[in-house]
Amino acid sequence: DRYEASPHGRSVREELVAIVEADVSVFREEEDFIKVLVREALSFRGETYGVIVQGLAPFLDAVQQILAGGQRTGAVRTDRPLWQLALLFVGNLSLLYTQYWGSAGAWPTLEELPELAASAFLDGASRPNTPD
Repeated sequence: DRYEASPHGRSVREELVAIVEADVSVFREEEDFIKVLVREALSFRGETYGVIVQGLAPFLDAVQQILAGGQRTGAVRTDRPLWQLALLFVGNLSLLYTQYWGSAGAWPTLEELPELAASAFLDGASRPNTPD
């Protein structure tokens, strides 16, 4: 709901930042629940994986819509299915939350997490503003 309330029609990077900003706002209110969700997702048990993915479906669908727009503009690769790219983005976001907890909030901070999640996904480890 928080993401849906934000303006759309921005670049894929801006949209990914916006959706993570919305997620971080929920995180701040529901951190204990999100810890359980992330722990269960990362501990992989076949009996809970489907439940977790189903519970994340609205978020995954919103990420897929953003990435589809990025594919249309050439900002996002097209050699992988959207659902895989969305799972990759959300999985990386989960790892960033885990790093936040593990570092007691030292890195990444919640304030830098949206841009970090978007840039890590879109740019990987390449140097900013340089060709491959």
